[in-house]
Amino acid sequence: MYMTVKQAAEKWEISDRRVRILCVEGKVSGVIREGRRWMIPADTRKPADGRFKSAESLLAAIDRKPLKDHIEAVGHKEAFDFVQDLVKEQVPLSESIIKQIHYLVLADKREDRGVYRKVPVKIMGAKHEPAQPYLIQIKMEKLFAGYANARLDNYLMILEK
Repeated sequence: MYMTVKQAAEKWEISDRRVRILCVEGKVSGVIREGRRWMIPADTRKPADGRFKSAESLLAAIDRKPLKDHIEAVGHKEAFDFVQDLVKEQVPLSESIIKQIHYLVLADKREDRGVYRKVPVKIMGAKHEPAQPYLIQIKMEKLFAGYANARLDNYLMILEK
């Protein structure tokens, strides 16, 4: 006894198209092709879905949160630990250090890690308005020029004492 693609789709709770793909790929045991029709043995079980799932669709076991959320939390912890080490070792702040921290924080967004953003953003509910992308490099240069001057002033004050 055989069932049609449509009957198999209903029984297995998948689309007709997916059933045809499984038949073509040879993943349905005992299937016979008659012209354009697939004849599927009625007692055949649904084949295992061997397709890869995207990271966004996977659920982690903790609180049923998406894997993306866990990767983000791990990235924040790694960034925090990195900053603690920098402070302990008294490493001076630099553009490279900021980009390294940014790289760690955005663990879940590979294409945005460690680089200045290229699109304008708005933070809902915030009074602060982030700089436009074309201004970021200029503002960072000003920030580090001010930082270098402040460090020099502090160094000179220590020497005067």
